[in-house]
Order: sequence, then structure tokens, then C-alpha cells
Amino acid sequence: MSVSETRKTIFGYLQLAAIVAVFLVAGEVPGYRIVGIFVVAHGFAAAWSESIPVGIKGKEPSFYLKGSHATIAGIGMIILGALIIWLAPELVCALSKSRLCS
Repeated sequence: MSVSETRKTIFGYLQLAAIVAVFLVAGEVPGYRIVGIFVVAHGFAAAWSESIPVGIKGKEPSFYLKGSHATIAGIGMIILGALIIWLAPELVCALSKSRLCS
């Protein structure tokens, strides 16, 4: 495993720990919002990258999204993350057995 891959793995574990901590400490709505924030951040990274590898982790990528295709995928992730942030209370109702639903 290269240094770059190790950093990405550690960063991924830190993101997961942050998401779990927010869900446990602050509740479901802030938890879904932090997930949305991370999706938006990954969307910006994808939109500005030159190529996005697509495939099964641990194997060689099947193909790469390059240029405008990578930008479109990144913009889609940004929109998805923004919807998660905006619709967090509705997601709590739809995805859990919470009593926060009105």
C-alpha cells in the first residue's frame, strides 16, 4: 500500500469516526447533515479531479471518468449532498423509527 493510499484510508476512518460521533452525541438530524457535508466535500474533490477511478477496491480500476464526465459526477455528488443536508429531518422520518416525525 502506497503512502497516498494509506493517507486516504486513514482519512476515511477519521470521517467515519466523525460521523459516528455526531450521530451518538448530537442525534440523527445532525448526523445526516454531517454525512451530507462529507458527500459535498467529496463531490468538490471529484469535480476538480482530472480522473476518477471506477471499479472494485483493491483491484485495478475497470475504467476512469475523465474530464467533463468527472466534473458531472462531482456536481451530481454535490447536489446529492446538498439534498441530504437540506432534507435531513425528512430522512430521519423515512430511514428510522424515530418519533421526530410530525
